[in-house]
Amino acid sequence: MLVTDVPAFRNFWYPVAFAEDLADGPIARTVLGERLVVWATDDGVAAARDVCPHRASALSIGWVENGCVVCPYHGWQFGGDGKAAVIPQLDPTLPIPPKAKLSTVHATERYGVVWISLEEPVGGLPEIEQFEDPTYRTIRQFDEVWAAAAPRLVDNSFDPAHVAYVHKETFGTPENARIDPPEITFTDEGLESRTEMVVENHLDVAQRANQIGEQRTVRTTVSRFVAPFLRVMSITYPNGLHHMLVTGICPVDDEHLRLVQWAIRNDTEADVPAEDVVAFDRAVTLEDQWLLEHTEPDYELGQTDLVHLKVDRGTLAVRKIYRQIVDGTWPALASRAGSAAAPVAVTGSAAADVPVVDISAFDGDDPDARRRVAEAVAEACTEVGFVLVSGHGVADALLDEFYEVSKAFYQLPLETKLRWKSPIDSLYQGYACPGDGPGYHTSERQSFNVGRYDTVAEAIAAGAPGDIGDHMHDALWPDVPESFRSVWRAYFAEMDALTQRLMRVFEAGLGLTNGRLSEFVGNDPSTLVANYYSDDIDAGHEPSPFRFKAHRDGDIFTMLSQDDGPGSLQLHQRHRGWRDVLPVPGTYVVNIGEQLERLTNDRFVATPHRVLTPPEGADRSIPRMSSPFFVKASLDATIAPLPELVGPGEDPHYEPITGRDWLNRNIADIYAGNDSTVRFEQLADRDPSLR
Repeated sequence: MLVTDVPAFRNFWYPVAFAEDLADGPIARTVLGERLVVWATDDGVAAARDVCPHRASALSIGWVENGCVVCPYHGWQFGGDGKAAVIPQLDPTLPIPPKAKLSTVHATERYGVVWISLEEPVGGLPEIEQFEDPTYRTIRQFDEVWAAAAPRLVDNSFDPAHVAYVHKETFGTPENARIDPPEITFTDEGLESRTEMVVENHLDVAQRANQIGEQRTVRTTVSRFVAPFLRVMSITYPNGLHHMLVTGICPVDDEHLRLVQWAIRNDTEADVPAEDVVAFDRAVTLEDQWLLEHTEPDYELGQTDLVHLKVDRGTLAVRKIYRQIVDGTWPALASRAGSAAAPVAVTGSAAADVPVVDISAFDGDDPDARRRVAEAVAEACTEVGFVLVSGHGVADALLDEFYEVSKAFYQLPLETKLRWKSPIDSLYQGYACPGDGPGYHTSERQSFNVGRYDTVAEAIAAGAPGDIGDHMHDALWPDVPESFRSVWRAYFAEMDALTQRLMRVFEAGLGLTNGRLSEFVGNDPSTLVANYYSDDIDAGHEPSPFRFKAHRDGDIFTMLSQDDGPGSLQLHQRHRGWRDVLPVPGTYVVNIGEQLERLTNDRFVATPHRVLTPPEGADRSIPRMSSPFFVKASLDATIAPLPELVGPGEDPHYEPITGRDWLNRNIADIYAGNDSTVRFEQLADRDPSLR
């Protein structure tokens, strides 16, 4: 297990600094591979990704002014909410652009320590009642980075057998290698381990720190594991001394951790100077650090991966908890299933920040609830270009039937399915599969495509322009399974209804009049597709790490249903790279296309995305299915920035183009081999951050 491969780890609190260290200005920290800036505000602490949205400079090398972090490049100031508060170069009579905003993360201060969570937090922050007890004192110890993996230090913390050898210079001895297994109790936050052992106070400073005059003593240790990476170790000695160590572990990346540790004790400075306490614990941690920095970072979760003894009961229990976190069955995570932060374990890149928005309240009578839905969707489309939509109204039974009949078709023999391959090699008509040449997918997928109308005559009768036959083809409907056409048509109608609901939400979020976006659809060439990813058809070309290469959708927007088969849908988040778009039950993935990006003058962003092949070790015999509905502009629609979305002093970013010309260009590109994946490569050449 590598920490950045587990999206669920993003949903926990991690200590990143002592709060007093923010007095001198912002500081840089890295959590799970993400660079952050942390600073003190007027009413607490704040954190965001360490990049200014203006020219991508690091904010952590700036300073703090009036509770705002100031970019050293051009003096832009950002408040604790991430929004730009001051832009020196902007006319003060003009509004601050809405995109002038940092990507903030959760931040709080507790116990004199700053804590960060990259996603909605579900745990990781301990309760320590002694912190408020006047008979106890707190001693700051360490804030440092080790070249070791976070799970390794946790494992070490619940492995009493290592003391005899790793700590033989401080308080252990090989003579005491045989010890009783720890007593383990699982708790809501993790587990509790209890051990009792004979220890040797080899160092004079140990005897002073523990107020024990002789070398040998017995100590009782009760350690709490606060999942996923924190330990509260409570040590009591026969003399009544209670020494607590809070070992906060922040996963910097797969191979590094940040140790933030402090002690809480029921004595005073007059009893034992703090420097003696720190000196003894320093000697102990250096022994652990040396050993762990020589240990592989990839943490073994399987019980058969290593050899175990009875004394390893604690580390086996830790592994059990990690497996639950990875599987998404850890209670704090499982209770959030279907929510915005519902984590699903995958192998590959970390999870993308795609909000889940329940849009059901938009159909209600509460104007505040409607506004909140519209604002949440608009923010996601502005910042990410993707949003996961729940409360969409599509019946589970219909979606299940659609998947069932589609999978039954894909499981037919290839020669049978090819009966419904387009006779003119159109990828927008009927069946297509991996292969070379026109009418075949260069990507690793099978697909079936259908448009709004069954025939050109039907489209013209419904009011479509007379030349629609140049842009659509008569549908090809399989006669097996028998219900294929009726189910697909019923599902198409549901997608049409959801299109209109989302149009209303987009309009409200953008401040447009009701129906403004609907002007661009009607007798449009929107298409419903079912993609089927499997390894049972020879593509005729070399295997690729991608089942669908990087591209941006060329439509208004796309609504995608995906199952949890192996292989990852990924999007590219600027300055963060490729991130997995995890399946969340009961949601549709909605992503903005280039047409809506143009209409909104780049307020909404069309984000590159791709589909990976299953990782090593995945069961590749399991197929993966997804179904996109591509909402396309009508042929007669003029696609240009809407005047009401072109800000004061701003020019339209695009020249007008008709839906007809747009579609002609896209089709020509496909048949010329210059499809959306090629255009993405050209875009990435101009903008290396997309690599």
